[in-house]
Amino acid sequence: MGIIMRKTILLYFLFLLPFAGQAETPPWTTENAQGQTEVHLYLFWSLNCPHCLTARPQILELVSQQPWIRLHDHELSENSANVSRLVEMAKSLGQEAKAVPTLIYCGQMAVGWDDRPEAGKVLLSRLDNCRQNGIDGTSVPLSAPSLNIPLLGEIDAAQISLPLLTVLLASLDAFNPCAFFVLLFLLSLLVHQHDRRRMFLIGGVFVAISGLMYFAFMAAWLNLFLMIGSLPWVTTIAGGLALMIAAVNIKDFLIFKQGVSLSIPENRKADIFQRGRSILNAGSLPAMLAARARVLAQSSPDALRAWTQDERQAGAGRSEVQQIGALYAATLAYLQMRNMEGADRTLASLTERLAKVQADKGGQGLLQAAPEMAASRWLRLLRAEVAFKQNRFEAVLTTLVPNGLQANLPRPELIAVAQALQRLPQHPWLDGVTRQLRSTVQRSPNDAQAWQTLAGLLSLQGAALGALRAEGEAQIARLDWTGAVDRLRAAQDRARQGRLQPGDHIEASIVDARLRLAQDRLREMQVQR
Repeated sequence: MGIIMRKTILLYFLFLLPFAGQAETPPWTTENAQGQTEVHLYLFWSLNCPHCLTARPQILELVSQQPWIRLHDHELSENSANVSRLVEMAKSLGQEAKAVPTLIYCGQMAVGWDDRPEAGKVLLSRLDNCRQNGIDGTSVPLSAPSLNIPLLGEIDAAQISLPLLTVLLASLDAFNPCAFFVLLFLLSLLVHQHDRRRMFLIGGVFVAISGLMYFAFMAAWLNLFLMIGSLPWVTTIAGGLALMIAAVNIKDFLIFKQGVSLSIPENRKADIFQRGRSILNAGSLPAMLAARARVLAQSSPDALRAWTQDERQAGAGRSEVQQIGALYAATLAYLQMRNMEGADRTLASLTERLAKVQADKGGQGLLQAAPEMAASRWLRLLRAEVAFKQNRFEAVLTTLVPNGLQANLPRPELIAVAQALQRLPQHPWLDGVTRQLRSTVQRSPNDAQAWQTLAGLLSLQGAALGALRAEGEAQIARLDWTGAVDRLRAAQDRARQGRLQPGDHIEASIVDARLRLAQDRLREMQVQR
């Protein structure tokens, strides 16, 4: 086994494996042949730890000057037994072995090392106290961690509260060029917005995502980084990459805009800012989706009448995007109220406004036009919905599929076309749409609406057994086990009567299996009650 693999396994055992068993507590003090008390000091370190390589010579020098200190020197990366020993000793003290260097003595465990002279004096004082007075059993770090903060000087982290320490560390991290650039970039995008709610939403999402990413680094990835960072080849690659980046940045400082550079080219900055603004301003589709969500969530008569009032306010100092959202909400509200005249009127206005926005965006390039092209699709879906409510089913088909039936319709278009076909018997698209629906439920067996729509098409084609099974699958997808048993049992009875079509024998066997499943689930629910 190679050295890298051996070290990786050792680190794995050190950082990740749960610790089992109860370790025996070693003797902290013993008497030598001369009757003198000796204090046992256990040092655990690694060749791959730079702090260990700094701490160990200082500890060895300290021990050499004090013959009453017995040092147990344990290196971890080359000896798996030392790893187990550290784990067991830490557990005997109620601690967890996470990092090196680690010092264990007199019932205490200290992790880390401060290379200031005071650290050695503190350690010697505690060892001597243990020799003179016995074990105190406390676990105290050798030196409190300190922070050297510009303008504020050196701060003892142990003497300040955790919230204040968090604020100080966050402030230090915030003052860096990358953070300032990202913040300025965000502000340059927000300055073109004229909606305070939209600005608050964008800024809030930015802050929330930043916080979540920091939390992921600190909580989820910390141990992984500790383990990977201890591997010599990882640190070597990271160090080489850091030196290369540093060299490029020094070159940029001395000779800017020549040769290799990590900065954004000047000819690309304007395009990046323009793309960012286009993403924020291309809001027709989000406005339409938000309007639909609002109307469907608040569909009481008073709420619907309120949505229709937006039709009159669509041009009252509002942006094009806001007008589109208001007209979409008004159209959908009119549909819910069965006011077809109002729906036609607002739909025509919506079509006109969206066409104007598409024309404006189209002249600015493909990136700006793409979101509006997506919005036009949802306009077609709304137009098909209006036609369906008006019983113009042929118009639904021509609106959604103007160039003939395609091989793979998107799900919204497929469901709408299938529902229209149920009102148009013997249509030539019936078989093709049925096949696409079968493929849809195979990919998504919990799609209750797709199953129910498939049941309607199969019933229209005379496939009664398949229609009953599809109705049962729809109830299973809704977790309505009583309804599922009813539909599947009806399908089973039909099969037992021998009223089968070619290929129905396979369908009958599937019905039997799904019926048993539904019955089992129903019995489980009854027992739980």
